[in-house]
Amino acid sequence: CNVICGDLTKAVADAIVFSANPNPICGNGLDRAIYDAAGHNELLTERIRIGKINVGEAKATPAFNLNAKYLIHTVAPIWSGEDDDYADVKCCYENSFKLALELGCKSVATCLIATGVNGLSKDVITKIAPAVAEEYNRQHGLDITLVLFDGKDTFDDERMKLVREHILKSLNGELSEHEQSVEIE
Repeated sequence: CNVICGDLTKAVADAIVFSANPNPICGNGLDRAIYDAAGHNELLTERIRIGKINVGEAKATPAFNLNAKYLIHTVAPIWSGEDDDYADVKCCYENSFKLALELGCKSVATCLIATGVNGLSKDVITKIAPAVAEEYNRQHGLDITLVLFDGKDTFDDERMKLVREHILKSLNGELSEHEQSVEIE
């Protein structure tokens, strides 16, 4: 599993996974950026064909103008901190990676699902995303890149460095008990 800071719309992979709106509309934030970069009308037409996507599910469309074959749309929960939310976010990753494998993908680029408007804290996602990504890499050979958004509204340089280090330590099994319980603000 790789961790980079950048723009998911510029990622190069067989599939790009992103947190999508459950209804076939173009939302804000990353959803809007994906639609704009892929080709708004073409992507919206395919998304309407799919229809509603439930929380935890993953559906694929062509990636159109992006540097990928497929876009994998997954719907994350609005984060409330309940156990179901944690399981749903984990399902988003698992179902997305499973779908990528079914489509014959060898590489996937994904965002930190649910950390935008859905409200999932960075400390929680840095425990979920690397664990699932590493599992699919180890068991299936899927090359997964976690793309941390580099926008000024999401992370400053110091927080970006802390999140990246936390993810890399998590991947390497190097987190102390204290680090596993620390929130990254």
